[in-house]
Amino acid sequence: MQPSSMHLISPAQIRAARHLARLSQADVAEDAGPSFPTVKRAESERNATVSPEAITKIRTVLEAARVAFDDDGRQARGCEVPRKVQTLDNRN
Repeated sequence: MQPSSMHLISPAQIRAARHLARLSQADVAEDAGPSFPTVKRAESERNATVSPEAITKIRTVLEAARVAFDDDGRQARGCEVPRKVQTLDNRN
């Protein structure tokens, strides 16, 4: 999806999704493309500036790790690992 059509996710959702996927901030940065400091800023509750494109790349990595986001048409509201893949650990 293009950044304009993908709903943005909150810092809390990024943290929760990353933990559900058992990924470190460094893993997400490596797979998504934005720098490690950008991933840290994206997870910060402070009013840090992170581009919508960077958030979209982070979300794409988390979705590739089988995290699903609950969208209400405006902004993603939650995240989960679908039940059928919860026991899989792709990172060992």
